[in-house]
Amino acid sequence: MAFMSLLFVLLLQIGLPLAVIAGGIWLFARTDAGRTVLDRLRGSSHNELALRDLADEIAHVREDVMDIQERLDFTDRVLGQLRRELPDTGQPETGEPPQG
Repeated sequence: MAFMSLLFVLLLQIGLPLAVIAGGIWLFARTDAGRTVLDRLRGSSHNELALRDLADEIAHVREDVMDIQERLDFTDRVLGQLRRELPDTGQPETGEPPQG
């Protein structure tokens, strides 16, 4: 019985604070600031961090370009459909609205 109470006291006095501290460190490591600190502790140089940031930025730019390409394709399909629906006047397209 004395062993169990000693174990319980040790768990409360040592184990619980360690669990709280470890949880706090884990949560901090998941933030951008925490990743930066961990990279510095691992020995990552500033150049490696800058390269990682640039790679992230390039990934965002690629996503934006893909979105623009999808919109351009949609617009091209809509314009093609509208051109097919318009009556053929026999005149070449000039890109200007017809005179009225």
